Amino acid sequence: MFFGRSLPKILAFALVFCAVAVLPHHAADKGSTPGPRPLLVLIFDKAEDCKSWTAKIRSTIAELQKTYAKVAEFAEIDVSNIDESPKAMQAARKKAKGLGIGLLLADAMTCVPLVVITSADRKNYKEFVGPKSKDVYEDYLKDLLSKPPDIPNK
Repeated sequence: MFFGRSLPKILAFALVFCAVAVLPHHAADKGSTPGPRPLLVLIFDKAEDCKSWTAKIRSTIAELQKTYAKVAEFAEIDVSNIDESPKAMQAARKKAKGLGIGLLLADAMTCVPLVVITSADRKNYKEFVGPKSKDVYEDYLKDLLSKPPDIPNK
């Protein structure tokens, strides 16, 4: 019974460690054209064990999008079946590259669902593994939007 109660905590710790240890701090591709606004992107998998978290994150992001659509970009990248399907991998890479975050994708695929907030020049500002409250995402987005583009990340 010990592992029954501790397993969720252990898994949560492992996911957070993965996000902190693996994700690069600069996600922009050389030669890509970053968007003019910060980006909030959801990287997700349609696997059964990810569906509830992804749904929760999507509804939270939809609320944020209503308020911040004019000052930030919002996107999603589906990494479902990328191990089995070259087409799925190609589509995910193409989408990430088009958003200017191609370098982030390879590291992010191991920790999904993942929300990443980048600056307008696609520097990784903050990443979140699993669902967080609207206030958490919003606080980081507001903080990023309040800084001139040349201020370094937190």
